[in-house]
Amino acid sequence: YNTIVDFRVETLEPHRVALHIDVREGAPTLIGAINFIGNTLFRDKSFLAVMKSRVNGRLRRDQLLDKDREAILKKYSDAGHPTAKSGPVNISFRDHRAYVRIFVSEGPRVKVRFSGNSAISENKLQQSLLIWSEHAVSNEVIDSSIDKIIRLYREQGYADVSVVVNKSERPGVLDLEFVITEGPHVTIGKIDLRGNEAFTTK
Repeated sequence: YNTIVDFRVETLEPHRVALHIDVREGAPTLIGAINFIGNTLFRDKSFLAVMKSRVNGRLRRDQLLDKDREAILKKYSDAGHPTAKSGPVNISFRDHRAYVRIFVSEGPRVKVRFSGNSAISENKLQQSLLIWSEHAVSNEVIDSSIDKIIRLYREQGYADVSVVVNKSERPGVLDLEFVITEGPHVTIGKIDLRGNEAFTTK
């Protein structure tokens, strides 16, 4: 970030020029401090433990803005806060050092439970929910999660399965109950083919 770039144009002949680019890189910019604003669930050192950016390490915007923010979001998601937001990121420079402030919005803790399920385990149902990967609990994401659960059941032979979601909110917490009515397990007893002359049913 202390790089100086100079451009110089040299005329060679009529209608032709040479463009010279002189680059002086200078010393790399080091990170002087990383602070977090808005976090109450985790302390700063908990975030720093999962980030690649380090105090006194080189400043890399791509790493800080992408991989590090993803690591913070995963930490929140694993703790039951899928709607947490990481950013914006504010970077100021002083004495050839970068001072980073990362703003965090934790969002509510999301508690999920299932009722009525016996054919499919709760762990497998949890994995089918999109709220963790999409970092959202919008109606669209919940409806898509319901569709995944229904497909999961139908693949197991439960053609009449139905799923509804009961949503309730309290300070700092969002409760989601997925109520599953599995219906009967359907199996194919016999397949009859009629009109086939070239091939037998077998």
